[in-house]
Amino acid sequence: MARPRRAACASRRGIEVRAPPALGEGAAGRRFAAGGPDAAVVPAYGRILPKPILDAPRLGCLNIHASLPPRWRGAPPIQRATMAGDAETGLTIMQREDRKSPRPHSS
Repeated sequence: MARPRRAACASRRGIEVRAPPALGEGAAGRRFAAGGPDAAVVPAYGRILPKPILDAPRLGCLNIHASLPPRWRGAPPIQRATMAGDAETGLTIMQREDRKSPRPHSS
């Protein structure tokens, strides 16, 4: 499977990118927590983050979504906004919490 372009771009800039198939109580979750992250940025992960992952970064986990909720929540927000003829769209950054729907942090 080819690496997403955004992951390759981040790696070229020295930013570590991890995209394990599963997180939580397993080895990937333990490695994540053991790294002592200050923060985590989660763009388009597509899964609910387990509590151990949400609790690991001291500043929390931020979810980046390419939309202005609530109009185009879910996938694929950019394509749906374009097909609907929306004059504008945007990027929303949300603080992840221990629930399915994060609260908006900044739009």
